Amino acid sequence: MKKNELFEIASLSAGGAIEAGKIAYDKEPSFGLIRPPGHHAPPNSSWGFCYFNNMAIALEKLKEEGKIEGAYILDFDLHTGDGNINALGGNQKMEILNPRLEDREAYLEEISNNLEEADQYDIIGVSAGFDEHVDDWGGKLTTSDYREIGYMVKKFSEEKCKGRRFAILEGGYNQDVLGMNASSFVKGFID
Repeated sequence: MKKNELFEIASLSAGGAIEAGKIAYDKEPSFGLIRPPGHHAPPNSSWGFCYFNNMAIALEKLKEEGKIEGAYILDFDLHTGDGNINALGGNQKMEILNPRLEDREAYLEEISNNLEEADQYDIIGVSAGFDEHVDDWGGKLTTSDYREIGYMVKKFSEEKCKGRRFAILEGGYNQDVLGMNASSFVKGFID
């Protein structure tokens, strides 16, 4: 792929994240089914198949437009979203959770506990990576676990973000289960 083609595709992905954030701000949950992912990209470079930090761009656009001041970011990808941390972690009005516990139940409890203890935010953004699945690299979560995570996000958004929530696709590499996992998450996220 040529550099200008890569730039165009990565720009479209960032634009998709912006659109997902705007839809969510208007109180309709949204899921940006976009690639390339972005949670590894810091502000001044790229790596890990990530060229622009889609989450940071979407949230910064909402801030620039005066719609939000702060956000909660849940990044449940197998690989820590170091780009999210580098781009957004220095802002005291942004909280980022990258769950890390190895045990499946403890992992889900880590998400639940952190969401319960979090403050009020203007919006929650989810960097949704599905590579923790039992049939993907992480070998930990089941398809129904993603529905549970989606429901946790929905509940959190309704209690602490005026219902505003959006997610964007990050990792997930086993094509045989990726669609089922994303669909399961969305069912919990919306229903």
